[in-house]
Amino acid sequence: MASPILNWESRLSRRLKLRDLHILFTVVHRGSMAKGAAYLGMSQPAVSEAIASLEGTLGVRLLDRSRRGVEPTIYARALLKRGDVIFDELKQGIKDIEFLADPTAGEVRIGVPESLMAGFVPAVLDELSRRYPKVSVSVIAAQPGEQEFRELRERSVDLLLGRLFKPVSEEDVAVDVLCQDAFRLVASADSRWARRRKITLTELMNEPWISFPTNSVVNSYIEKGFCAHGLELPKPSITSFSTQLRLHLLGTGRFLTILHDSVLWFTTQHRSLKVLPIDLLIQPMPIAIFRLKNRTVSPVVQLFIDRAHAIAKSFVSAPTRRSATAEV
Repeated sequence: MASPILNWESRLSRRLKLRDLHILFTVVHRGSMAKGAAYLGMSQPAVSEAIASLEGTLGVRLLDRSRRGVEPTIYARALLKRGDVIFDELKQGIKDIEFLADPTAGEVRIGVPESLMAGFVPAVLDELSRRYPKVSVSVIAAQPGEQEFRELRERSVDLLLGRLFKPVSEEDVAVDVLCQDAFRLVASADSRWARRRKITLTELMNEPWISFPTNSVVNSYIEKGFCAHGLELPKPSITSFSTQLRLHLLGTGRFLTILHDSVLWFTTQHRSLKVLPIDLLIQPMPIAIFRLKNRTVSPVVQLFIDRAHAIAKSFVSAPTRRSATAEV
C-alpha cells in the first residue's frame, strides 16, 4: 500500500488544479452549475466536467444536485474550508510582490465597531493616508467585542479592531492591546450642568439619559460603576449603540450620556461637549487589534498596525490635553 506522502505526490499534487478548485468554490457560492458557469464566463458542460475531474481526483462526491441547485457535501465543505486558506495565502503572496515593487502601496481590510469609527480609527486612517497615500483601506462594520471573530476566520478582513471585554480564549486569535479607554460622563457645553463645578450622580438620575442597550456588555460595565456609587442605572430616555446618535442628541443641550475617552479626544465635535466632574468608577476598556495567529501579516497591513500604535501612544501620552480639549 502506498504511503500517504507518495499517495499525495502521485494522485493529488500533479492532478489537483487551482482552476478546478476555483470553479468548485464559485459553483457552491452561486448555488448552481448554471449560475456558476455564467459568473465564470464558461459553458455549463465545461463547469460540470471540471467538477467531475475534481471528484475523480479526490475520489469523493463533492456536490449534491437537485432541482433547486447544488449543495456541498461534507467532503466539499472540508475542502472549501482549507481552500479558503490556500487562496487567501496566494492573494497575500501577490500583495507581498506588489509591496516589494512599491513599499508604499497596497490594500488593508479592517473590521471596526461603530464606536471606534467615531474617533480612533479615523485618526489612524488620516495618519496612514498622509504618510502612505498609495495605501487603500477597506473598512467594514464589525463587532469584534462579541469575540466571535467570524470576519477574521472567513478572511474577509485582515484585522479586527475593537474593545477587549474579556480575555480571548480562542487559540487561533492573537490580541494586540493598543491602549486603555476610560469612560466619561458627558453633556453639551450649553447644558445647565456644564457650568457646575461640583455634581453628584444622584442629582442627575432624573435627567434624560442616552444609554447602551440593557443586555450589552458595555452596559454591564457601567452598571458596576453606578453600583459602586450605591445607585441603580438611571432610566434611559433613549437606548442605542450609535455614537453618532449620541453626539447629535447631545447637541440639543438636553441629554446626558457616557462616552469613551477616545471619542472625546478624536471627534471633531469635542468643542461642543463638556465632561462633567464625576468619577464614574467604571473600569476602562482596552482598545485592541485582533488577527489570526496562523495568517502571515503582509507588509502593508503592518504599516496600518504601526500607525495604530503610534496614534494610541499619542492618545495615552496626552491626558492633560485630552481632558482640557473635551471640556472646552
